[in-house]
Amino acid sequence: MDTDLLKELGPLAFASRLKRLSNRLMNDVSRIYEENRFEFQPRWFLIAYLLKDESPMSITAIAKRLGLTHPYVIQVSKEMAAHQLIIPYADKEDARRTYLKLSPKGRKLTGKLEEFWIDISQCTQQVIDASGTDVLEGITRIEEELYKKSVYRRVIELRKTRTQRGGSDAK
Repeated sequence: MDTDLLKELGPLAFASRLKRLSNRLMNDVSRIYEENRFEFQPRWFLIAYLLKDESPMSITAIAKRLGLTHPYVIQVSKEMAAHQLIIPYADKEDARRTYLKLSPKGRKLTGKLEEFWIDISQCTQQVIDASGTDVLEGITRIEEELYKKSVYRRVIELRKTRTQRGGSDAK
């Protein structure tokens, strides 16, 4: 029987395990969209969901609200605009600022998707509940710790402390 290297690596592969889990969940949701003939990608969800209730919004405000990078929001919004789900437009007072709003096609599609999103949420909650732990609270605590100090900063400080003590710091 093959062992799961990501499990074996423990905290060293934590981000990889989250990525694997994310990919699995995203693939399932993608299949739901495809089988129901929705031209919609899981990676568009956060922006579409936000814009259905808070439209229009600037790209900067979207990035800040969702905790995503500005370039990522631009990339995803270009995909969504290419599928005519959102309408980007420049601020009349500052042409450097771009606003996004759902197009009529985007509003119609998100209206149809809302029922599926409720089902996806309910079924995901079942999986979370089956874990026997409050996974979402755990993720929130991890995020809070990372806001306080990133893994990058922690590693730099650990290596600096080790070097100052005269310990091994082989590269």
